[in-house]
Amino acid sequence: MVSTCALADRQGLEGLAPVVIIKQTVMSLARDKDTDPALVDRLQSALDAVRAQ
Repeated sequence: MVSTCALADRQGLEGLAPVVIIKQTVMSLARDKDTDPALVDRLQSALDAVRAQ
């Protein structure tokens, strides 16, 4: 999950901290069965990188 604070840090804003978490959302991907497997791999890698932050 990427928080607003993490996004702010990426933009060079510092000193923000979460006060209240109202809702957390699971991030996932859906695809058509005919989607190019190479594209699926790229999307999965990007999603994994976001989750790791």
